[in-house]
Amino acid sequence: MISAEFREHIELQRPTLYAGCMTGTSADAIADFTIACFDPQGQPRYHANLPIDIPDRLRQRLHYLSEAPYPPLSRTEIQATETQLSDFLTNAYAHAIAHWNLKDYPKNRLVLSPHGQTVYHRPAHRLTQQLLNAQRIHAATGYPIVHGHRTACIAVSNAAPLAPLLLEKILAHDNRCNIIINGGGIA
Repeated sequence: MISAEFREHIELQRPTLYAGCMTGTSADAIADFTIACFDPQGQPRYHANLPIDIPDRLRQRLHYLSEAPYPPLSRTEIQATETQLSDFLTNAYAHAIAHWNLKDYPKNRLVLSPHGQTVYHRPAHRLTQQLLNAQRIHAATGYPIVHGHRTACIAVSNAAPLAPLLLEKILAHDNRCNIIINGGGIA
């Protein structure tokens, strides 16, 4: 649940809020939803998290697509799973927004930012494929959608797309020696 302090902050400031969602490369049965914003100094501020179970049938399809040799998969099979995932995310976002009591927050100030599900990732060849139909989610919810995070980053890195930017922002002025481990899907 969102803290009273954050509730007061958003009611006074009306900042743009970002509702991210990660299903993990392994589709580990949980979709993790997080609500955050940037403070006046430009620092990210985490406010709340909500894990939502991925339905078993969808999770099994995502595992199958992630483990199967990607090129031979049929386009119909991929699109059907992408539609299932996008519909699940649409409903899960509605649940998260209601849980956080943000249903009355201005739609143009609440940005949905789903990662999508990685089903093919070959950074050495600069290839990556995430399942997500952002237009479908936008049409169903009316919220702005930010997506395609990994596609732009694959040209310069094989790391998680937003992690380097976030770490630089958080640690740029930290003079201590820091070690960061990104366990990702192996954690």
